[in-house]
Amino acid sequence: MPAKTDADRLIGAYLGELRSELRSVRQPRRRQILEAVTTHIEEARATLNADDEVSIRPMLERVGDPANIAAEAADDEPQRRRQWGDMLVPWLLLLGGFIYFIGWFIGLGLIWASPTWRLRDKIVGTLVWPGGLAGLVYLSSAWVGTTSCGGIAPIGQRPVIHCVTHGFSVPPALGIPLVVLLLVAPFAVVIHLERVRRGL
Repeated sequence: MPAKTDADRLIGAYLGELRSELRSVRQPRRRQILEAVTTHIEEARATLNADDEVSIRPMLERVGDPANIAAEAADDEPQRRRQWGDMLVPWLLLLGGFIYFIGWFIGLGLIWASPTWRLRDKIVGTLVWPGGLAGLVYLSSAWVGTTSCGGIAPIGQRPVIHCVTHGFSVPPALGIPLVVLLLVAPFAVVIHLERVRRGL
């Protein structure tokens, strides 16, 4: 691996400063700018006769001051935080399931289409809890096992009773903490998604 030249170090410092200035710009836009500037520098560097600090520094000055590039990016970036779609996503994921689950699926589509949230945020929003509170209500109703019994017997003989349990039951010692956890989790996800949306 060849040793880094003064030009390499100068370019690395410039890109590091640009990366730092862009920290307030959202990830997709930040990545796009860094890739574009890096490509531009590589192309401009290839046209230089010399590969030293004396030739590289003026080239970087022509690319632009990192602070100015970041300021322009912030001005040009769409204000997605204020869009209705992003504002509705956390609440559709929490409560949309009560509208025949349609609202939850709409929220799911919006979060995956939006660049506001990272991949891990989208996965968490999808999996905790599917259907939101409506999904939790449905699951809780399935936990309450119901038993129906019936039987027949010839006259004068003891009837044979057959009982059938529908659904499944969970012991209270396990069920109550589990319900509390599953109830808290969707609200925690909503708070997290809302904080990301607001840039907190």
